[in-house]
Amino acid sequence: MWVAAAIVAVLVLGVIGYRWLGGVSDREGKTAAAQCVRGDLTVHVAVDPAIDEPLAKTALAFNATRTVADDYCVKIDVTGVPSTTAMAGLVGTWDKRYGERPALWVPSSSTWAARLKTSKATAVAGNPTPLVSSPVVLAVPTDLRKPLDGVRWIDVPGLQAADGLDSRAEGWGALRMALPTGASSDGTYLAAQSIAAAVTHTSAGPIADAAARGPQVGTTLARLASAAPTPRAPTADAALTVLAGEGDAKAGPIHAVPVIEQQLFAYLQTHPGAKLAAVSPSGATATATYPAVALGDGVDEAHSQAAAEFVSFLGTGDHAKELAAAGFRAPNQPTPRATDAVPFGRFEPLPTPSESALTAIADAVTAE
Repeated sequence: MWVAAAIVAVLVLGVIGYRWLGGVSDREGKTAAAQCVRGDLTVHVAVDPAIDEPLAKTALAFNATRTVADDYCVKIDVTGVPSTTAMAGLVGTWDKRYGERPALWVPSSSTWAARLKTSKATAVAGNPTPLVSSPVVLAVPTDLRKPLDGVRWIDVPGLQAADGLDSRAEGWGALRMALPTGASSDGTYLAAQSIAAAVTHTSAGPIADAAARGPQVGTTLARLASAAPTPRAPTADAALTVLAGEGDAKAGPIHAVPVIEQQLFAYLQTHPGAKLAAVSPSGATATATYPAVALGDGVDEAHSQAAAEFVSFLGTGDHAKELAAAGFRAPNQPTPRATDAVPFGRFEPLPTPSESALTAIADAVTAE
């Protein structure tokens, strides 16, 4: 009897020991993963300068979580790169002054993502993910804000005609609206999309490819561009500086410039004395979404996974608070607080058109 009991005891202890060793092995495996057995993985992210600072702060919070991807601890490195410069580098040779070639790109609007895919399809992996939204507005001298109250996108081209503004603001003549196309000038493309939607009576859905390439849109945008003051302001910030200059706003070289809502908010934070205000024309309005574009062409699986983890982090919990504080309309965050110049009011969002339509509209408004 005692022999049998001893054998049973040994078997029980053996099973317990096996389970304990198995548990230890399991825990060691999880600990090894948590400790990033393959080390740290730096993921370079190129972002438009407008969103550089808040995204860099959010990246620090993400890095502190020691998120693991493919057995690496992920470290996000954010660098501000003008969308025009990043586009050129991603199509051709990346400028090392901006660090290593990125695995993720955050331009100011979907227009850039569309242009990159059109220029070099292999440069983009998957569909871009919008991070925030910021509608296009018209930045105008404060003297013009009230006269332009109630203006529609479909009215804007007509205001550029001789004396087109006089019916709203006597003595102003034609609306001199700058259309910059340099760095951080996406407001021009977004205004063009909004006007294209208005003249094609598009509201429920995105502008159709055929309509974007049609004569009605092409002619309207060509006239819009030809009526812009010359020489063209190179960037939106340059146009804002001219617009906010001392002197008689009515006689100034520029009466308005389309800009991203957050861009005007940020400009006024650093130029508190500027007498500028936002006008939000009614009708379907295009927005800057600052899309996260996963990049291909040499980006390995580990970097792709790590970039995706960061994008996911931005869209959950309270992680977008830095973006909201900077004036963006961000997920899970209240709308930024209204100011006298930028009310952050409600608007009718225009669904993002196809890459083909975006490219056609951008080409039409920048054609010489």
